[in-house]
Amino acid sequence: MEFSKKYLEIINGELKGLNLTRITDVEEFHEKQFLDSIMPFRLSKILKLSDNVHLDIGFGGGFPCLPLLHEFNQLNFFSIGCEARAKKVKAVNLIARKLKLDKFHGIHLRVEDLLVDKECIITFKAVGK
Repeated sequence: MEFSKKYLEIINGELKGLNLTRITDVEEFHEKQFLDSIMPFRLSKILKLSDNVHLDIGFGGGFPCLPLLHEFNQLNFFSIGCEARAKKVKAVNLIARKLKLDKFHGIHLRVEDLLVDKECIITFKAVGK
């Protein structure tokens, strides 16, 4: 919960107005952004981050890539985020630095222009009602 609180403080502080998330309540943020990001990896018997590259397409506010790096920080994996909006890339790279998540690199690129020549786990997070 402490990670979610720090994360939300950064988003609602110096990055306010960038539309990284509409959630303002820390408990709701923890549930819908943090837990929703990590639970597929917690519950799955086949999804393994260790020794892999994680590619997060359209990471927006940094979900699920940053929560995954925080939760599974003891594992040996690197997370790359691909996002079409440059302002979100800059913002999430800043959040990652502030949260000391040094195994993340956000890139400003459309997925159609991305060439991946290494085995990786690809995620994207759909949002809706």
